[in-house]
Amino acid sequence: MHKDYGEQFKVDTFRKEMPKTLDALERYLGGGSIKWIGPKTAEKIIKKFGDDTIFVLEKDPEKLATIKGITKEKAEEISESFIQNKELWKIVGFLEEIGIASSYAKRVYEVYGINAIEEIKSDPYKLIDIVKGISFKVIDEAALKIGVNTDDEQRITYGIKYALMLSLYNRTYMCYKKQFIRFYCIIT
Repeated sequence: MHKDYGEQFKVDTFRKEMPKTLDALERYLGGGSIKWIGPKTAEKIIKKFGDDTIFVLEKDPEKLATIKGITKEKAEEISESFIQNKELWKIVGFLEEIGIASSYAKRVYEVYGINAIEEIKSDPYKLIDIVKGISFKVIDEAALKIGVNTDDEQRITYGIKYALMLSLYNRTYMCYKKQFIRFYCIIT
């Protein structure tokens, strides 16, 4: 209960799903997150393709070029943008489920693309190499949620690697504090 605003609630996790109705899909498409689609274009797409809209956007984008104002090139870009947006939200949901902040989703998608979830499931410790600022502890807890055994070779390898990275970082930082040259600090 907030003294000024009344009853409040906190969301720990959420899952974004594709809209279930055509009206909701039209609002989603026209909301600005899909390249080249605004409210008017979204309305035209929904009117023309109806229940097949998602299929057209994902699997048959050249049909979009039959709508006035959409070229074949734009149709491809619209499809790519739609698929990327959809995949990114799947990654967000997955990361949230295993306890990793959704703010890392874009970087994970950039590296692994549509196979990101499978890549992370096969070796969650890879995140240490691609996500700056995430701790081994967070990744290790996520890995254990996925089902990695405590004596897994990857867990041990990346634990050692992370400890060495921290050691190097701390040593370099301490050298800066003492006004030494970074090169000298790394060598010694």
